[in-house]
Amino acid sequence: MSFAKRWQFPREHGAWGMVLIPFLLGATSWSWQVAAIGVAAFFFFLARGPVLTWARAWHRKADPGDSRKLALLYLAITLAAGVPVVITTRLMPLVWIGATGAVLLAVNTWHALEREDRSVAAELLAFGGLALIAPATHCVANQQWTTHALVLWVLCVAYFSSAIFYVKMRVKATVPRFAADHQRLRIYTAIYHMLLFATGRYVVAYLPIIARGLYYAARPSPKINLKQIGWTEVVYSIWFLVTLKLF
Repeated sequence: MSFAKRWQFPREHGAWGMVLIPFLLGATSWSWQVAAIGVAAFFFFLARGPVLTWARAWHRKADPGDSRKLALLYLAITLAAGVPVVITTRLMPLVWIGATGAVLLAVNTWHALEREDRSVAAELLAFGGLALIAPATHCVANQQWTTHALVLWVLCVAYFSSAIFYVKMRVKATVPRFAADHQRLRIYTAIYHMLLFATGRYVVAYLPIIARGLYYAARPSPKINLKQIGWTEVVYSIWFLVTLKLF
């Protein structure tokens, strides 16, 4: 058994970027507290997989294996890293951000039990939860809550959400029996990516994903290479991060 599988790390490469990018965007300065909030965010992210597996096993009255132990371990590390930051900074917004993340994890677990965790709504909620890392880190880095923290959250959600429509549209295009779903997703994808122009001066950060979204909405392809898509999304993410850091 591989190391990643034994510790139940996420298999989706893009998921790691959804933790790293918000953290780096929010980290406008560095301290032990910023590092600690990064550790807390990372292990809370890792906890999602074991929590879902544990919940599914409990629902089916099956053996959860190591899932329960790993879920509790990751959540314990999250608290051990995050609580000292809250105590030393006395930033109440961190409490509300953490509570919101916990609620979203609970909702995501419920979606998984109902087998709806791959729906657009469920994935939007999950991405919204991951994007909370940006305002939390920004709040700690600046030792105060500012409206820019909320702006970072909105920018991250807008960026991550693009992949939901784009990937689902590409996947549906490969299966003829999903032709009707594919046509709807082409429309949704085109509309969503057109709306990204409303981000004003930040639109530069979205140009690569706007281009790829509108291109494949207009010219669908029955062929798909998920590995290639994954690596190109990494390139787009680097562009997104670098351009926003320059603002």
